[in-house]
Amino acid sequence: MKAASEFKDKTTAPNQLWQTDFTYLKINGWGWYYLPTVLDDFSRYIISWKLCTTMRGEDVADRISLAIGFGIDGRIIDKGIM
Repeated sequence: MKAASEFKDKTTAPNQLWQTDFTYLKINGWGWYYLPTVLDDFSRYIISWKLCTTMRGEDVADRISLAIGFGIDGRIIDKGIM
């Protein structure tokens, strides 16, 4: 199966689809750091992020909880949509 060049069902407004990512950063002399982020698919804004020294599931869960509380452009999001 080939990957598509674009999504079949594109988002048409903010807060319809969020993506999460964990980026690994190695800083010489300091060690590994991890950057969990939550990205809004439509606007491509990073809604929530935190630089961490560990790669725990709780770090991502905290970022998602914060994003749900604020959403993009400061609007409160209905938690029922998640």
